[in-house]
Amino acid sequence: LVNLSGLTAQQRVFLGAISGSSSGTLTLGGSFRFDPTAAFSTWYEATTEASIAAPMTALRGALGDLAAAVRAETARAAHETAVTGLNTYVAGLTRNALGNYFVTDADLAAMAGIIGLDTTGQTALQLRRAIAGYDAADLLSSTIYDPTGNLEAAYLASVAPQDSTPAPASYALSDYRLQRVSPFAFLVTGPLGGRRVFSAATEDLVKDQIASQGFPAFARGGTHDGGPAYIGENDLELVAPSRIYNPSETRSMLDNRQVVEELRALREELRALKDESRQLGLQTADNTRSIAKVTRKWDVTGMPKETA
Repeated sequence: LVNLSGLTAQQRVFLGAISGSSSGTLTLGGSFRFDPTAAFSTWYEATTEASIAAPMTALRGALGDLAAAVRAETARAAHETAVTGLNTYVAGLTRNALGNYFVTDADLAAMAGIIGLDTTGQTALQLRRAIAGYDAADLLSSTIYDPTGNLEAAYLASVAPQDSTPAPASYALSDYRLQRVSPFAFLVTGPLGGRRVFSAATEDLVKDQIASQGFPAFARGGTHDGGPAYIGENDLELVAPSRIYNPSETRSMLDNRQVVEELRALREELRALKDESRQLGLQTADNTRSIAKVTRKWDVTGMPKETA
């Protein structure tokens, strides 16, 4: 029961205009019906959608974007590390003039491991293409498959510095004049005017070597077993078995470089000894003056008493 004794007449009239039912529906004057249950359901749904569901949806989207960014940055860093490792490995490979790198099966396996490439079921050609196309910024653009290393060796041999030692001029036997000077010797005059005397026993050998241009040349030094040879000249010399030194070695022996270095070291040592001797002399002179001064003082005042 509700106590209505405290209501005014106007309030009683207003309360009388409102009639309620057990279902919770309120009626105002019979023309307006209000269902609190339905109103609360609508309010709760709208409030939940605006205050909870929408922010959570936005949060899930933001977290998804963040996760995608983290995955992308992780992949980028891993890719950059792989490219750096690949470039470091490629720097140790041989490259030809066209920029193609010689690779063996071991090289392909190593580079595939660096970039994380699965080699299962892959042929050498497929691996080469996959590794060369891994990144446009890496050093490896194209490769030459060289499983035995023979192609690389041939290329290195082709670009290796060639021996610049000039070969003897190609003269024929008719360009040399041979003249018997004694029963035991004959004279050979070369096409450039050089004259050499050879033993008569070697005449046939000398002729054969002249005809075949088989004389060794030692412009850069070496070891000769003996016989005719070109020794830094344009004509033949009859050389005994010997060790032949090239011009730079000969110059090094004749300029007494080691002797000069030893003399310089000796001069430095003598100068140091002179400086030390001068310092010792100055110190001795100073000590002598001190002793003389003390002696003169004793002559005047006498020697000091001995102290315990």
